[in-house]
Amino acid sequence: VRAATPSAAAELVSPNTQELHNKVTQLVNRLSNAFKHDIADKRALATQLQHRLNLCHPRNQLNQKSQRLDELSIALQQAMRNRLYQQERTLNNLTPRLMRQSPDKKLATASHQLSQLQARLNQAIQHQLQQANNSLALQASRLDSVSPLNVLARGYSITKTQQGKVVKSVDKIKTGDVLITELVDGSIESQVT
Repeated sequence: VRAATPSAAAELVSPNTQELHNKVTQLVNRLSNAFKHDIADKRALATQLQHRLNLCHPRNQLNQKSQRLDELSIALQQAMRNRLYQQERTLNNLTPRLMRQSPDKKLATASHQLSQLQARLNQAIQHQLQQANNSLALQASRLDSVSPLNVLARGYSITKTQQGKVVKSVDKIKTGDVLITELVDGSIESQVT
């Protein structure tokens, strides 16, 4: 580099402090924006995971099964009413014809058929309700068997850090850490020695 004086040469060789300041400011701003974006992504992921966890909660699944049972019960009752209504209409349509042709015998036969149909319909309804109740009881039993409270009731415990994280390995704790052990009837706070 050629310059007229040594101080001019020094100015040419040394970087402009204002330029350096601007570059540092830009880098700090970019880093800050990247951190903000990363934090927003992590919060969105945490919200999404919390929502999925709530959906998988045994109480929610039991509520869904119970609601489905109610819907099936209502649909079954509606189907029974519709079937009964159709049978009554059929009977009402057949009654005049039966009266015209040996009314007593044919009416007795139709009445007997209607009684049989009603009995079969009632049996089918009872069978469907029993199956739905059995299915719900089975689902409730399965959910109950994996409930954290039942695991505690069988004599197990859950150990967590003060921050609420479950301790899965001794490698994750150190001397002096405070641990909280949850039992079926309460919790115990202890310190690692």
